[in-house]
Amino acid sequence: MFSMLKILRKQERAKKIIFWLIITVMVLAFVLWGADAYRQGSVRTGYAGKISGRAVSIMEFRRMYLAGLNDARLRFGENYRQLSPYLNLRGQAWTKLVLLEYAGNLKIKTANQEVAREIAAMPFFFRDGAFNQDVYERATRYFLDSSPRDFEEQIRGSLIIRKLYERITQAIATNDEETLADYKRKNETVNILYLEVEQKDFLSQVAVTDNELKNYYQANTGQFKRPPPAENGSFIPDFEEVKEEIREILKLRKAKDEAKKRIQGYKNQIDEVLKKEPNLTLKEMVSRFAVELKTTPQFKRFEPLAESGITPQIQLAAFNLKPGEISALLESPSAYFLIEQGTFIGIDEEKFKQERETHQKNFLEEKKQRAFDNFVQELIAKSDLKDYSSSLNLPE
Repeated sequence: MFSMLKILRKQERAKKIIFWLIITVMVLAFVLWGADAYRQGSVRTGYAGKISGRAVSIMEFRRMYLAGLNDARLRFGENYRQLSPYLNLRGQAWTKLVLLEYAGNLKIKTANQEVAREIAAMPFFFRDGAFNQDVYERATRYFLDSSPRDFEEQIRGSLIIRKLYERITQAIATNDEETLADYKRKNETVNILYLEVEQKDFLSQVAVTDNELKNYYQANTGQFKRPPPAENGSFIPDFEEVKEEIREILKLRKAKDEAKKRIQGYKNQIDEVLKKEPNLTLKEMVSRFAVELKTTPQFKRFEPLAESGITPQIQLAAFNLKPGEISALLESPSAYFLIEQGTFIGIDEEKFKQERETHQKNFLEEKKQRAFDNFVQELIAKSDLKDYSSSLNLPE
């Protein structure tokens, strides 16, 4: 293979493409798989793990791990250290190894010239607006902790995964109808009027007996498992040690039950009134109960609300209501709700015409990413991946 460095000197600047969205999909897929993965010490086995029965050497895994670490270094610069704990670099390494093995079976390859063009287009290696050989050699060796040759192979792997992504998703398409529906989902807004009954309002009204405490402890002993103290091997604390903790659990549970009873009472009264006066609004009916009716600002389906009690599920439920319709009981971790749509605002048709092409392009990419996500999850499941890397001392 001829020298990458010689090629780099001759190549023109090309468009840089970073596949962080693909990498994110990989990490999510590995996290989903990882909950069921079998782990044991790599020191004992002599290798980092297995993919489809093939042993993955510690050196091979380490190279792939370093590739993910260098992705983070290039993207975040010196700040990568603060973010690396959240990137699941081990997961990235395993997912890349699985994908590269699959791509190899399909005989997907990347030429030296492609690797050279990709590197020559990376602004990280620029000086005075152009690729600089000296900057490249110093950065790879001292910042990326790699030889230029090793770094070039890391880039080759990323390009192969990109080609695999393109092959898997090439048949995916979208149409004007789907694009409009997606634009509406992301841009329609609504606000809600809501009646909220919180569990905290009933904490002072509930009590827990000693028998209830003991029964809960006996039925849920494993819930209180603790790391073993140095002086003995006991994992389960005595009842007296967790008695007050159990009391709080049961008080919250009872208070939540009381909150549900209260709002269910309101709902029953509302249903009775609506039988006689079907055109009454939630606001008009709540005034008869002498309780507060709250309201939210306008929000989109997937836009977080400042109101701590309004969950994403409640927000989505609001969009499914018809004008004047009062919801069934809706639950959050600490309260119950009855809601009604306030003002619904549809999309700006003229704005959609201006943004349609861009939105359709982005929507298509989202569809491709979801399809690739599913492909990765299925591929990892089929690979019978075994991860023994937990004891490896890897760079950070």
